[in-house]
Amino acid sequence: MTRGKVDSIKEFFRKGNYQGRVLEVLVYFASDKGEKSLPTIEEFILSEVVAATIEYLTGKEYLFTYHRSENGEESVVSAEHWEWKANEAMAEAVKQFGGKLNSPLKEALQEMTELIMHFDETGGRGYESPLYHYYKYQICQSWFVSIFSLPTEFVKKVERETISSLEPETIKHCAAIAKIMDKYIKRDLKLIKNRYHW
Repeated sequence: MTRGKVDSIKEFFRKGNYQGRVLEVLVYFASDKGEKSLPTIEEFILSEVVAATIEYLTGKEYLFTYHRSENGEESVVSAEHWEWKANEAMAEAVKQFGGKLNSPLKEALQEMTELIMHFDETGGRGYESPLYHYYKYQICQSWFVSIFSLPTEFVKKVERETISSLEPETIKHCAAIAKIMDKYIKRDLKLIKNRYHW
């Protein structure tokens, strides 16, 4: 990962976590206020947020997600290049239909889902995004199970602090996007149940 990209993720955590609060509200509503389970794997959440946002903006289902090919067929392994394709599709949807969203939310969704390429010590290539970091370290914090439920304390924090810290229009859009996310999450949880044994 380049130094500039590392700094941009650090800046994400320094500047008030607006994007993080948006993600908290999305998973809060998508999990039916903590009543339903979510995947622990952040790639699933990224694909669910992107697919639901694209569908909300365009009115069309977005098929090419973490374990689904461009025609929507389930894939045994992660779909090749899905992150970049999803990133491009998200950018295009926001460019064409982003006027449907209020500006702070539009910017937050773009910044949160933006992919950052990095290379590990062996030269292997991977991708990061602010969503991956915030979800794994601030929301999920589960490492040894494939699905989890939002902790009661997290749900109470969102209800007590996070929702009131965001604009009513942002909450309205997040609730609508989260409602669409539910469909993608159900599909992913079924796949996880059939494929993952942890």
